[in-house]
Amino acid sequence: MSIKVQRRKKKLKMELLLMVVTHLLLFFSSKTYTNAENTESELTPTSETTTTDVTSTSETTTTSVTSTSETTMTDVTSTSETTTTDVISTSETTTTDVTPTSATTTADINSDNGYMTAAGRNKVVKTHNYRRTLLATGQIRNGKNPSNANLPTAAFMSKMDYNMNLEAQAIEHAKGCSLKKSNESTRSGMGENVYVHDTVITDPVQLFDIVAISWWTQIFKDGINRQLIFSENLRDKQAKKGIDQTAFTQMAWANTNKIGCAVVDCSGKCFVVCRYSPAGNILNQPIYRIGYVCNGCPGTCNPADGLCIMT
Repeated sequence: MSIKVQRRKKKLKMELLLMVVTHLLLFFSSKTYTNAENTESELTPTSETTTTDVTSTSETTTTSVTSTSETTMTDVTSTSETTTTDVISTSETTTTDVTPTSATTTADINSDNGYMTAAGRNKVVKTHNYRRTLLATGQIRNGKNPSNANLPTAAFMSKMDYNMNLEAQAIEHAKGCSLKKSNESTRSGMGENVYVHDTVITDPVQLFDIVAISWWTQIFKDGINRQLIFSENLRDKQAKKGIDQTAFTQMAWANTNKIGCAVVDCSGKCFVVCRYSPAGNILNQPIYRIGYVCNGCPGTCNPADGLCIMT
């Protein structure tokens, strides 16, 4: 065999081997590409799924946060509204509470509270002012002798009004049924008159006619000093002579302008207590100032009744 033939065969073998290798490479390249596609195909959904899951989780989280936020806002709003409502309600309650108190005070003076009636209160004021007018205008005799001169006219004599606070004080003492005056130390700034009736009188108007006469007519039992000073002799006259004139002097005390009374049934007896303000019967002070009628009144005064109304 010639050298050319041998070389040719060798070349053919090499070409054949190259072709085989090329085919094998192409085959394996195709497989690798396919596997790569399959792998990419498998990986892509995973990536998408992961993205979806993350998105979903993110959305869920956002929703939860939003929901929580909304709930919190709702709770806060609700609390705020409740607080506002409570404040308004408290304000209204306070206003309601104040209004009835004022209304009750007004109603009490015109109603029966078991210790005094509206008619009784009116009677108390009228019986006092009527007699104070007689005194101020010089129409009251000084002492029991009909020939005695009248007490002098008053330059100043207050007109009296009814006071519910004084009535409340009178009620407290009357309920004790002591049937006597209270200790002065327990009623600072207040004067006091008491009366005991042996039988129960249910009509305060009728009762105060009797009470006023009893207190006022003390002046007709014995005369008082011409200077009209509430002296020790006048204060102690009951102990010395058995004549009490302190109820009259309190009724007549010029500076006193308020009164409140109470009536209590004490075992079949009527116990009457009246409190006065400012207090009368102050030792060594005048019962009233002598002078021309109304001449010493710093307010309004009608000479016909001689009573001074402070403005």
